[in-house]
Amino acid sequence: MGLGKVAVKIRGAECGIEAIILGVITSIGGFLFGYDTGQISGMLIFEDFIQRFGQDQGNGEKAFNPTIQSLLVSLMSIGTLIGALAGAYTADWFGRRRNLTVGVAIFVIGNIIQVTAMTTWVHMTVGRIVAGLGVGILSIGVPMYQSEVCPREIRGAVVASYQLMITVGILISNIINYGVRDNPGEDSDAAWRIVIGLGIGFSLPLGIGVLFTPESPRWLAGKGRWEEARMSMARLRGLVHDPNHELVNSDFKEMEDSINEQQSAGQGTWMECFTGQPSGIPLLAYRTLLGCALQFFQQWTGVNYFFYYGATIFQSAGIDDPLQVQLILGAVNVVMTIPGLWFIERVGRRVPLVVGGLWQAVWLLIFAIIGVVLPPQDNPAAGIVMIVAACMFIASFASTWGPFIWVIIGETFPLRTRAKQASLATAFNWLGNFMIGFLTPYADDGIGYAFGFVFFACNFVAAGIVYFFVFETKSLSLENVDIMYSDPNISARTSKKWVPAGYISRNERDDTYWERRHSVVGATGAAASEKVGDKDVDTSPERGIYEYGAMPPAVPLHNTSNLAKLARRALVTAGPAVASQASHHFERRGLSVNHTQGVTLGVIAAYVVVIALLWNLPYVRWVLWPFKMLVIAFHEFSHAITSCCTGGRVESISLDPHEGGVTHMRGGKQFITLPAGYLGSSLIGALLTFCGFNIVASKVASIVLGVCFLLTLWWARKDWLTIVTILLSVGLLVAFWFIEHGEALRFMVLFIGVMSSLYSVWDICDDLILRKVNSSDASVFAKRYGGSSQCWGVIWSLVSLIFMVCGILAGLAAFKQSFEQQEKDSQDFIPTVRMMMRV
Repeated sequence: MGLGKVAVKIRGAECGIEAIILGVITSIGGFLFGYDTGQISGMLIFEDFIQRFGQDQGNGEKAFNPTIQSLLVSLMSIGTLIGALAGAYTADWFGRRRNLTVGVAIFVIGNIIQVTAMTTWVHMTVGRIVAGLGVGILSIGVPMYQSEVCPREIRGAVVASYQLMITVGILISNIINYGVRDNPGEDSDAAWRIVIGLGIGFSLPLGIGVLFTPESPRWLAGKGRWEEARMSMARLRGLVHDPNHELVNSDFKEMEDSINEQQSAGQGTWMECFTGQPSGIPLLAYRTLLGCALQFFQQWTGVNYFFYYGATIFQSAGIDDPLQVQLILGAVNVVMTIPGLWFIERVGRRVPLVVGGLWQAVWLLIFAIIGVVLPPQDNPAAGIVMIVAACMFIASFASTWGPFIWVIIGETFPLRTRAKQASLATAFNWLGNFMIGFLTPYADDGIGYAFGFVFFACNFVAAGIVYFFVFETKSLSLENVDIMYSDPNISARTSKKWVPAGYISRNERDDTYWERRHSVVGATGAAASEKVGDKDVDTSPERGIYEYGAMPPAVPLHNTSNLAKLARRALVTAGPAVASQASHHFERRGLSVNHTQGVTLGVIAAYVVVIALLWNLPYVRWVLWPFKMLVIAFHEFSHAITSCCTGGRVESISLDPHEGGVTHMRGGKQFITLPAGYLGSSLIGALLTFCGFNIVASKVASIVLGVCFLLTLWWARKDWLTIVTILLSVGLLVAFWFIEHGEALRFMVLFIGVMSSLYSVWDICDDLILRKVNSSDASVFAKRYGGSSQCWGVIWSLVSLIFMVCGILAGLAAFKQSFEQQEKDSQDFIPTVRMMMRV
């Protein structure tokens, strides 16, 4: 408790030494993340590691084939993804501190499994998956804990230190790899065992040290332990000797108002992250999707393309000592993260992310063009330029996208759902991480340095997402972030100008405001009430009666039901007309994803799972046959249409729900016609998914679908079971049209849309992974234009996923109506059962 009395002044406010020490200790979690990321790159080229875990090449030598190398590197990310999702529960169950100790313990177990691996790559991979579970828990737990405990004046820098320690971890692992390569030597098993074993020692200061730091005051308050929360907050301000200090009271009051309001609706659920109900927290789904997108694109900037496979990439580029290049990249990573700690508090969040994304895109474009046009193995100067491009990319990432995303994730989510939203977002980070780890060997084998063009595009898109959707949260308390999101006059691009009530600027408090507030609160100990119509209206000084448009300090504006109540209270002073307009304004503002849309998103997720399970499940997969026939028809006719449009001729088309379809073509531009099947069916699926958000749009789509179903009967004429299921599907379309104004029809259209959107994923898994057929569009494309079939298949699948996401986002933007409003709009489109009964 001695350190709890020591504080330093930062921007005019006391910040406790304990908060700074806490930031240092917890950032070791980032070090472990980075150390585990960096160690595998060097180990993959160690001779003993290759001889133990590589595959016999048939000539007496061993090497890693792309599949085993992909699994060995990437499956750790599956462990981290699971750990990140589990962290949502462990962080709430055990508390923010002990959750970190749990993560460290699992990480240590995973490292022990790896150190004891002898001759099978599966043993090593299991250890990496278990270690990944621990890293996943830490990757959600550390930023969450840091953001909840650190005073707002240092919160950005402390959370950004997590990324700094990731870079330090990568650098240290590269240094150790470089050292053990010569002593004891890469042909000794001690080399890679030392690298892994040291990770255990590095993790212990975090696992033990965090037990001596203050618990999160917000977690304590969420558990009803208010006095402990106040003392924890005082320790973090260095004011444990004065827990009723004005600064502590101000922080505590903001936290208390927010928590009480959010807990009034009960415990947050996973569905609430997408619907915002029943809490009514503003833009909750918006923030969930934004967090997931930012974390995913942080990985698809391409940073781990260099840190996972940098040694292998630069070795193939003819660089004499690729480990030296890894050391250079690691050093740039560490050094350039330090300016990021300054940017985060001085410049803010938005501008550095936009500029950083565009800067990274430029250098990756240079990297890809040089690698493709001037193969570095034949042009030493090209190899040097590529190293410079990689360094410039890493420099930008380290000072912007590396640290900033973790800060935004820690700041954006409200306490009620913070653990679950942070868990979802972090899971998307690890999903992207897994995809990079798994795909890079195939991409390197197939398209080589052209993979850089993919990262160029991703950085460009990521910069656009920040510009249009990320709110500026610099210098705001976590509670004021929620209030900012509730302001209907603020958008992401204007959010920098927003200032909370009681502040002249984000960094300067209005003392007269707080004096008035305290005098009002102290003026009475009992709440008065006035009756307006049949309602009791609270007019106590704590709640107050304020002129419409003013912000009452004691009523948090992060709940739409509260906003509507506030508008109704204006009846007392502003009259019925103004109150009616105000109530309508606040209730109309609502959330970006309403309840009806949230249900639709949940149905889409359920459809993905159901289709994946039924696709190849014996005895019941016939349920999908009519839909398979339809989607295969979309696929094959996309081939046919593009062939005709590019000067080709279609000779025949065959469809089969068991084996797929074939389109025989002559001529045309095969560079376009071959991928057109998957991309065409995915685009149609995206359009159907879009229509599935609205009943009238679904009715229009169902007319087209009905005709398409009937056309597929021609190809099913020899298969009576397929004919029966197709006719049954058409019957369902007709029946659903006339039931409840078409609500069931909407979900059937949505099902077909999801299946068509993801047909490329299902079919490519069949063709390229399960090897059900010997040839596929991707394999033909690879033979004709180069690259591997797996690589092209995955790229087409990613494009299909992008189409599907665009369809969903378009549906969310275009169809805001509730179910009741959709039902009303659709009832006159064509008579339904209910209307005919009335007639």
